[in-house]
Amino acid sequence: MARNLAPKFSTFSKITPAVREILHEIHHTPVKIPNIMAMDNPVININKQVSAYDNKRHIAEYQYVDKVSLTRYFNNYEKGKETWRKYTSDQRGDIFLHAADLIENKYRDRMLAYTIAGQNKSIYEAEIDAICELCDFLRFNVDYYNQILDKQPRQSTGNDIVNVSQYNALPGFIAAITPFNFTAIGGNLASAPLLFGNSVLWKPSDNAVLSNYLFYEIMLEAGLPRGILNFCPMSPNSFFKEVNKSNDLSAVLFTGSSMVFNDIYYQIGKNILDRNNYTRLIGETGGKNFHFADDTFSRPEDLKFLAEETVNSAFGYSGQKCSACSILYIPEENLQPFITFLKNETARFIYNSENYGVVNYKSYRRIEDILSILKSDPDISFVDHQADDESNNKDQTYYISPNILICRDHNHRVFSEEFFAPILTIYPYSKESLDETLKLCKNTNNYALTGSVFSKNYNKVNRISDFLMEKTGNFYVNCRSTGSVVGNQPFGGSGKSGTNDKAGSASNLMRWVSQRTIKETFVPPDNYSYPFLEDEEN
Repeated sequence: MARNLAPKFSTFSKITPAVREILHEIHHTPVKIPNIMAMDNPVININKQVSAYDNKRHIAEYQYVDKVSLTRYFNNYEKGKETWRKYTSDQRGDIFLHAADLIENKYRDRMLAYTIAGQNKSIYEAEIDAICELCDFLRFNVDYYNQILDKQPRQSTGNDIVNVSQYNALPGFIAAITPFNFTAIGGNLASAPLLFGNSVLWKPSDNAVLSNYLFYEIMLEAGLPRGILNFCPMSPNSFFKEVNKSNDLSAVLFTGSSMVFNDIYYQIGKNILDRNNYTRLIGETGGKNFHFADDTFSRPEDLKFLAEETVNSAFGYSGQKCSACSILYIPEENLQPFITFLKNETARFIYNSENYGVVNYKSYRRIEDILSILKSDPDISFVDHQADDESNNKDQTYYISPNILICRDHNHRVFSEEFFAPILTIYPYSKESLDETLKLCKNTNNYALTGSVFSKNYNKVNRISDFLMEKTGNFYVNCRSTGSVVGNQPFGGSGKSGTNDKAGSASNLMRWVSQRTIKETFVPPDNYSYPFLEDEEN
């Protein structure tokens, strides 16, 4: 169950002295983030980003953007686009590559520290997210950008006609609403549309303001003109309400909950008659992701591996990944030996330097309430495992220990509701009911993000894969449901998991493009007849 345990700086055993120094610095002198869109306004109504692992301190101070500043942007964003349009494709690409180099080198320690302190990540999670993945997004997007520019239509017969495809910015501006859990996602959603000349209004999560602002500053240092990417902290409701009033809203990029995206979709539809265009909606939302093991995955070494992969997926980053494993299907006869391995693996995620907890008090209270209800539910049994270290100071971090549940009623909320927490539900099934269980997996909820199958029989693998084809956007065989890599596994789901636009791919970039086809004729035709009619005419 949940506990409020406080990490000490001694837990940061793998953190370099430079990162440790920055962590100490921002905990004693919070970063003051300027109001980029209202530099002439006095600083009022200061918001504070609280340290995720020391909630008695704040690490950043910032101000919400006001409606007047947004209106000014709506009236003037075209000037920025006109400036940006004059940059060549190579110049734009060089800015992105330079930004990646800055993150990887000059700002590496600071980006790590800001992500650790603000978003409650371990050094390992921060390195993967804020350095490796973010740099991959920047570099791969440049490569995809060039691939798209190289795509040209077939040429007509002869040399008298040339066909050309242009890849231009969308009309209007783009609103990007980004989550707290991945610095890389925030940076990618805010920057990818820029390659084609778009203007982006970026609303970062209040729980990721510090790392996201650093990325914004890095893009400027890399050469991005001011006014193209616009850093716009606001409350989520206020931000979307204001941008939805603009007739020039061309696209909304969103990563977050399905419920919020549902509302965005609805509100956009209500205003479509007043819009100057058909607003594009690109969303990556929730998931109720599964690991499905069949009876062939039964040897001790198999079950140990299954436990390792499941624990890493379900409890890494306290379950705050949209791709995290939430449900495990396993044959009844393998349940008890598997539980032994599962307990051993889960012990690694008991409070330590790799697991600090959920991101804020609101999430903490929500999850505590859910767990309190589940604990008193007669249809739920909790699997006991190693207790947390009580020697740590309390009330400083929002730590929630891993929770393992067993439930045999597939109509229960634990199989349909996304918790976004370190909660894993096990569903034991008889091996004779494989087909029926697959139907439950497919039909119980509307999410379709990630899932994994664990089997030694590839005929079964193929059958399960085909049956669950529409249940996942990212499907894994004999490996966990998390950990997609930019350039290798483009990420996204369908159903109520989003629009499946596959971040980390060329097809994703095409969503930010208005394509124009040009036909140029050099030699005017002197014969307007059709060749197949010539005999009849003669």
